[in-house]
Amino acid sequence: MKKNLALLFTVIFSDLSFATLENPSLLPFGEREVLTGNAGVAGTPSSGAVVYNPAGLALLKHSSLSVSGSTYLLQDVKASPLFRVDGTDEDYTASGFDSIPATVISVTRWSDWALALSVLIPEVLKLNNRISFTTPNTNTMIHQVQTTNDLWLGASLAKQLGPDWAIGLSLFGIQKSQSSTITLTSLLPATPTLANVNHTNTKSSVINVTASAGVRWHAAAYLDLGLRLRLPSLRLSGSGDGYHYLQVSNGTAQTITSKEEKKMEAHAFVPFDASLGATWHLGESVRLLTDLSLQAGARFDVYPGSTFSDVMNVQAGPRCNVGLEVDASKDLVLAAGYFYNPSTKPAAGQVEGDVRQNFSGVTGGVSWQSDRVRTGAGVFYFWSTGTFVPFNNPTGSGQFTQNGLGATLVFSYSLGDEIASNTP
Repeated sequence: MKKNLALLFTVIFSDLSFATLENPSLLPFGEREVLTGNAGVAGTPSSGAVVYNPAGLALLKHSSLSVSGSTYLLQDVKASPLFRVDGTDEDYTASGFDSIPATVISVTRWSDWALALSVLIPEVLKLNNRISFTTPNTNTMIHQVQTTNDLWLGASLAKQLGPDWAIGLSLFGIQKSQSSTITLTSLLPATPTLANVNHTNTKSSVINVTASAGVRWHAAAYLDLGLRLRLPSLRLSGSGDGYHYLQVSNGTAQTITSKEEKKMEAHAFVPFDASLGATWHLGESVRLLTDLSLQAGARFDVYPGSTFSDVMNVQAGPRCNVGLEVDASKDLVLAAGYFYNPSTKPAAGQVEGDVRQNFSGVTGGVSWQSDRVRTGAGVFYFWSTGTFVPFNNPTGSGQFTQNGLGATLVFSYSLGDEIASNTP
């Protein structure tokens, strides 16, 4: 049973490492989109267009350099109950404070063309947590150390096609790296010589490529429309290592088993994704941004053909983002946003340890211009309502919740005589 429990924790936190697969584009991201709830497919001029819709780069009137300062994120996770042992339901809690590194986007403008080079880190997860459980017959301690990091290197090209149309293309090389260490120790107080130690460690690094194409149309004085299509990723390389150690003491004998695999074939995948956006100009100083997106389903094994095999499976699912920008003055913009990001995990066929989370979130902030520099500062908060199948109680149902509070700081420097205006 303890062996299965340790494996359960490995599966749970593997799922967290691939959270962007189940709930894509969750964390607020981008130069101006970070303040508008990630709405920006048909948004106002922003270097974040390299991700949201490369055609939007054509709106930038001058070359620019955009730098996103660290995004600080305080988050907590809770499963209630996580498992049942000795007839006792045990809850799980974890919390962490992460600093997500900066992103840099350089845009060069000439004639009707815009070229952008970008270094993006959309999401980072770090978890170092120790928790103890006590039941009538067992004392258990679990120590988890988990890191995952996505690095996107991109090149984007956009062209203005007359006064109302623009097209764009982004190419990205993606490196996804993750490591997970789960150590579980179980003691039986009534029989001190009985103990289990279970240790599992995996790490991997995968390199993929993907591309996004976009179009933007100034349909009317009050309406801009945008469409972005992102192709499924293509794996270039990927490898990983795995190690599992199990020690069982029964009072008279001790059994030790271990398994190590090096240079395992490793996979990560970014599914096809489509986004349709609109910017509604509600007067000269108010803009409403609405995006509707759909991610295709996907199924792959992180470590195919290995004893550490871990199958990821998601179905097609929508998400929506709504943002609002208000020009308080020529140089000051107030912004807010909301997003809803439901789980794309299939509901049918769940087994012990399966987690499904539906996320909602709000953003808010302000950006201001001083000479050639635009500065943006904001906060965001997200929460989830989720379900969990407890271990050792497959017919039961638990609650799984996650909350996060963060702040971000963004700078954009225009290399021209004037920075891009708030509207096209």
